[in-house]
Amino acid sequence: MKEALLSFHDESKEFQDDFRLECKEIEILVKVNHVCSEDHLSPLSEEMIQTIGEIDEIADNLSVLRNSSCGGT
Repeated sequence: MKEALLSFHDESKEFQDDFRLECKEIEILVKVNHVCSEDHLSPLSEEMIQTIGEIDEIADNLSVLRNSSCGGT
């Protein structure tokens, strides 16, 4: 575990941001799956929709920060 954490720390900032974003996306999918399995494919709850919107906003902010730190490339 310690080696994995050190390896992650050595990765680029962009890699770390992408990894964190992917983790959030997985978290959303797990929550959606849980809600759907409980209610037999019922529509997403209001809380779930809000959570997805917040994570989309975080992803947009990460993208803007990454582009500004890389000179807009």
